Amino acid sequence: MGENLLIVQNGSQVEPLNYIQSLQIEKEVNGSHKVSFTSFNYEDNPAYELLQEESIVTVDGFDFRVKQLNENRFSKKVTAINTFFDLANQRHDEIYGGTHTLAEFASFVFSGTGWTFTTDISDSVFIANYGNANILTLVNNLCIAFECEYEILPNKIIHFTKQIGGENNAQYRFAHNVKTLSKKVDTTKLKTQITGFGANGLVVTYTSQIAENPQIGIRIDEPVIDDRFTQPETMTQYLKLKLIDYPEVSFEMDVIELTEKELGERVWLIYEPMNIEFQTRILKQTREILNGEIVTTKVILGNIVSKSSTDILISQKVEIDQNKKETRSRFEQTNERITMEVEEVNSSIAKIEIRAGEIEQSVVDLETETESKITQTAAEIRSEVEGKVTTINGTITEINESISSITQTQNQIQSTVSSQTTEIGGLNQRVSNAESSITQTANQISSKVSYSDYNGNTITSMINQTAAGVTISASKINLIGITNVANELQLGSSADGSFKGITFGGSNRISNSGSTLTISAQYLVLDAVSVSWGNNAPAARFG
Repeated sequence: MGENLLIVQNGSQVEPLNYIQSLQIEKEVNGSHKVSFTSFNYEDNPAYELLQEESIVTVDGFDFRVKQLNENRFSKKVTAINTFFDLANQRHDEIYGGTHTLAEFASFVFSGTGWTFTTDISDSVFIANYGNANILTLVNNLCIAFECEYEILPNKIIHFTKQIGGENNAQYRFAHNVKTLSKKVDTTKLKTQITGFGANGLVVTYTSQIAENPQIGIRIDEPVIDDRFTQPETMTQYLKLKLIDYPEVSFEMDVIELTEKELGERVWLIYEPMNIEFQTRILKQTREILNGEIVTTKVILGNIVSKSSTDILISQKVEIDQNKKETRSRFEQTNERITMEVEEVNSSIAKIEIRAGEIEQSVVDLETETESKITQTAAEIRSEVEGKVTTINGTITEINESISSITQTQNQIQSTVSSQTTEIGGLNQRVSNAESSITQTANQISSKVSYSDYNGNTITSMINQTAAGVTISASKINLIGITNVANELQLGSSADGSFKGITFGGSNRISNSGSTLTISAQYLVLDAVSVSWGNNAPAARFG
């Protein structure tokens, strides 16, 4: 065994580890990277005492953190995971959503972590609400969004690529040049026919050649509904990619030629039991110490990337105290809407939601329960402010809810203010309502005020103005100050035949009914040069 093959670091102490047995380094396409070994307690093994839980073991240029340790008087059996997975304990509470390249997202992810990255992916992808998670979760979400994989490299470097490993078109035949130590085959997900529905009524059905196998036949997959596709050719290509028309297989083997291939490399496999050919990959490599050197001894060849124990770390959610956060934001995008929201925790929320036919923006004050909102469509703009005030006075609780709004259309502008007051005292509850509104069109301006008291009585007044006239309707009309009438003051007729009159200060009155003008007063003073009666009028009567 080579000198100083393993190095152990515990705090500031660093020592070489000797007397190692059963060393295995496992690396998988899914990102898992761990080492296991047994070390023995001898006097000339200086790192043995440093080998404890959470200490760092350096092997072949990679750093691993001890996670499992079984110890007896003579030895320690260790399992350690690459220190990359320590990033499960770090998080970014910020949000970096939107459309960015992988490099831009990764720069956000690894900032302040001590890790760097490389990538050969130049695409831009939209990710909503990206952030507010631990680093491993963010890396995992990044791979999902960009449909890519990552590989851990020495010196704390992560490499992102569409698929790790090369493609050399190597071909192997099961049970001939592929000798397995173990085999796993799963046909649960195997389907042979799929239908796609695209735009403009496009319908395409693709049937795999595997359906001709009498053991399999037609197995219908869930349909694809995607209006991005408008041509049968592109839809067919997509359906071929979606359809899993092969078994999920996993073969563990020690074929020397395969052990020399790199992790992730694509390999064509002829699987004679089902008479089909499909592409597999080197999914896992196991490396051991042979003749003092670390060499690959076993591989797993398969076509399905399995989950491993490190996935628990990748998906780990670190809970945080939300009360310590001052602000948070989110950005969501679907085919139907875009939503943007910023919240000052326990204080206020601002939100904008965009749909094809409507834009809505609102601000809510969580402390005062006040909300303002603007809604815009092609035909209408409406703005409103709504609030609620609660007052407690002894045994009486008064709740006042009010709302004001302005609605604008092509032909009309309307503003409204309404309120409802609820008084709760003892077992009694009383409710009153009030509302005022102004409606403006090209031909008319109308204003209205109404009030319903606690007993259900409603009082309404209204002013209606057109080019032809002004109408005032109310139970009482008070004219205060000098009132000028241009030419004539006309008292209209009454449908029920009652008198129409003008009352001065109480008992003095001028009234009109039919052809008779009646003046009722204690004293009548005529101060004029002359008094005339019509030609057909009767003589004046006095007394």
